[in-house]
Amino acid sequence: MGFRLARTYKLRWDDGSDLAGLEIDMRSTSVETLTEIKSLSRDQDEKRLAEILIEHVASWNFEDEDGETLPIEVASLTAQEAPVLAEVAKQWYRAAAGVSAPLVLGSNSSATSAEESIPMETS
Repeated sequence: MGFRLARTYKLRWDDGSDLAGLEIDMRSTSVETLTEIKSLSRDQDEKRLAEILIEHVASWNFEDEDGETLPIEVASLTAQEAPVLAEVAKQWYRAAAGVSAPLVLGSNSSATSAEESIPMETS
C-alpha cells in the first residue's frame, strides 16, 4: 500500500470581510500549479485561474440569488466579481504554499554570526 497526500484546506473569511460566511474546501495542489497561479497576472485570462480553482474545489456554499447552491464549475466563478475570484485564489495559494506547522529541524549552522559578536553596551 502506498502513500497519497490528500490534504484539504478550509477557506473561511472573518465577519468583517465582504466574503464573511463563504466556506470553500480546497484540495491540495502541486508546486507546479502554485507556480502557474503565481505567474498569472491581472492582465491574463481570469478564466484560467477559475479553471485551476475549480479543479481543486471539494465543496463550497456559494449560492445564487434564489438561495440555491451554485454548481462547482468555471461559470459559477467567472460570474462573480473579479475581486472575489482574486480573494479565493489568494487565500488558497496562501494555505497551500504556507507552512502549517513549526519546522522540525532547527538551524544547521553552528557558527557564530557576526551580529552576535558586536558589543551591545556603550562604554
